[in-house]
Amino acid sequence: MTKILSLTIGMVVGIVVLAYNLSVYSYDRFYEGADEIYRIQEWEIVNGQWEDYGWIIRAPLAPAMADNIPEIEAATVVFGQESLEYQKGEDYIQAWTIYADTSFFNVFPHPLYAGNPAEDLVLPGQVFVSAKFAQKMFGDWQAVGQELVTEEGSWIVTGIFETVPENTHLYFDVVRSLETLRESRSMDWNGDESFRGYLRLKKGVKPATVEVKMGTVVKEYEKNEYAGETYSLQPVKKIELENRSEEIALLYTLAFVVLLISILNYILLSFSSWSVKAREISIRKVNGATMNDIFALFLTEAVVFIGIALAFTVGIIWSVKPYLKEIMFVSSLRSLCTVPVFLAFLSLIGGFIFFAGFIPAKIFSSISVLQAFRPLICNRYWWKRGLLWIQFTVTGFITILLLIFVGQYDTLVHTEQGYSLEGLYYARFKNEGGLVKAQSLKGELERLPFVIQVSVATDIPLHFLNGTCAYHAENERELVCFRYCAVDKDFLKVLQVPSTDRQAEPNVVQKRREVVVNERFVQLLKKQDYDKNFFLMGGEIKQIGEVCTDFQIGSFYNEQQPLLLCPLVDSIAEKYLYLLLRISSPVHEEVRIVESTIQRLLEQPRVTLCRFQDTFYRMYQEVRMMRNRVALVFSLALSLVILGLIGFVGDELNNRMKEIAIRKVNGASMNRIFLLLFHHLGSLFLLSLPFVIASAYYAGSLWLRQFAVQISLTWKIFVSGLLITVFVICMTLLLKSWRGIRINPAETLKMNRE
Repeated sequence: MTKILSLTIGMVVGIVVLAYNLSVYSYDRFYEGADEIYRIQEWEIVNGQWEDYGWIIRAPLAPAMADNIPEIEAATVVFGQESLEYQKGEDYIQAWTIYADTSFFNVFPHPLYAGNPAEDLVLPGQVFVSAKFAQKMFGDWQAVGQELVTEEGSWIVTGIFETVPENTHLYFDVVRSLETLRESRSMDWNGDESFRGYLRLKKGVKPATVEVKMGTVVKEYEKNEYAGETYSLQPVKKIELENRSEEIALLYTLAFVVLLISILNYILLSFSSWSVKAREISIRKVNGATMNDIFALFLTEAVVFIGIALAFTVGIIWSVKPYLKEIMFVSSLRSLCTVPVFLAFLSLIGGFIFFAGFIPAKIFSSISVLQAFRPLICNRYWWKRGLLWIQFTVTGFITILLLIFVGQYDTLVHTEQGYSLEGLYYARFKNEGGLVKAQSLKGELERLPFVIQVSVATDIPLHFLNGTCAYHAENERELVCFRYCAVDKDFLKVLQVPSTDRQAEPNVVQKRREVVVNERFVQLLKKQDYDKNFFLMGGEIKQIGEVCTDFQIGSFYNEQQPLLLCPLVDSIAEKYLYLLLRISSPVHEEVRIVESTIQRLLEQPRVTLCRFQDTFYRMYQEVRMMRNRVALVFSLALSLVILGLIGFVGDELNNRMKEIAIRKVNGASMNRIFLLLFHHLGSLFLLSLPFVIASAYYAGSLWLRQFAVQISLTWKIFVSGLLITVFVICMTLLLKSWRGIRINPAETLKMNRE
């Protein structure tokens, strides 16, 4: 049963990790001509070195490249990707929604059931929907001409496309016309850097050919002086793979080590009964059995064990299906059942049969008849200690790695944001009635005794915010690229962000030309040798009226961003605004009162009051899931090591019972006997230390590269991991050997004499 359990644990980990990693590898490969589809990446010179600025660009960039570079077959611009609510009677249905131009389906060739994007995705308010969403909304996928109702207004369905598979970085159910955004967003060359650009190259064209021409196109179109920007092309089928490269490499490593321990454990448990098997094999050979007969016997035994383990594996995966879906970010495990996964599964089973069946069977079949009279020969084999050394190395590696993941998650959720999250809430509402209505709502909320302060803004700092650039007021040279947000005068007070003048009360100046910037913004201005307090932004002169201390924009995946806060004016074109408020004692009843007040005064019954802390923790959901995956692998690997140790210690006791009895007769204490047994294990553990520390440090550093805020890999983490490993070894050895050590030496010597 121990062998079957060992094989089952290895299979569970191997199958799940292979399925998950291969599903990530399959992302965006279903498109026809996927090799020709690329996403535009922007690069900038920062401190004399090229740095990846990301995939957010200005709206006209991709179409301009298609117009001027003949090697480009089609180009498209995409904005947003969020789950929005669409009304169906009294209910609402969630659907992933993007904005795209008329060339979108030329770049991403989803089969169309109805509609022509060149004609039917031109006007504001036009949408294409997936067949699955149309069926869900209207009961029939033939939904052209039907009306979709949202809080923003109504939309007319003008086209139907085939439902998009889940394994894509750009999943969507609804495609809205990009022209809808023209009223609310600046979509020219001096506009927002908040769009994504995709290109489809002509067949056979190498991306490097296009990349060398992209910078020239930008120079021709941008009115300001070219300021060290360049662009590259990222293959669409590698986007998800590169985003999760560290995670995939780590999971493959963990799966490999667990599979290795599982197989080695099976071999170790098989050879732990070497003396018994040697007698059995010798007797069979004396009675006429050939080497092939012995080989077939042990191979059949291994195949049966593997078959039983496989049945247990299927049952375990099925029973924990909801948990697996959560940690693997899939809506159904069926999406993981692909041909590559099936082939990998067959390879995995073949590997188990070869290493756990073929190799032991080959070794056992080669045992000679004389082996039956040398039962202690197995003690001279180095391989048993070699297998244990591998297990100790792997256990130490996973233990330290788990401590790094736990520490990093704890660092992310407890590092100061630069503003207080305690009692901070927000609500997103439709901008109807302008700032007059918003300010009236603000006044009503501030009358509630448990509401400390209220502010209105176009966004919240937990989001990454829109980006643009500041230019020299005279020669239009690019100075700083930054994140910006329009806010009212109480924004910094609600966040409790102080001014750099510690005695000044934080405030957002309300003169239209004056803005508030953070310390990082000022630092970057100084690096450009620009000592004035005004600059050009969006074609207008802006003046710095105040400098606030730095606070985090977005998550700690990103470094501190330069920030600009401009006054919120009534003419702002944003369709949605955010209400930020701080509550003194946020109990459920008070939160409900605030939420109902907002809904009543705005006449928007679906407005929800959200806690900043909840959204903050969701930003690190993937880190938490990765931590949980490593914890799961750690527990399984630890189980395997304990099983291996039990087998090893049991075999050692059987082979050394006479020696132990003689030592006890000569006065050796139980502690002395225990140290004798631990001696070899301790030596193996010490030999594993350099490999454990080096591998854990490398893997941990590789994974931590994605974060701007990182845990320090101090000696305490490594010492703690090693102490946990030593504790497991000692406890397993003590519990397994305790009964053998306490046995009466007279009984042991009597049994050996018999």
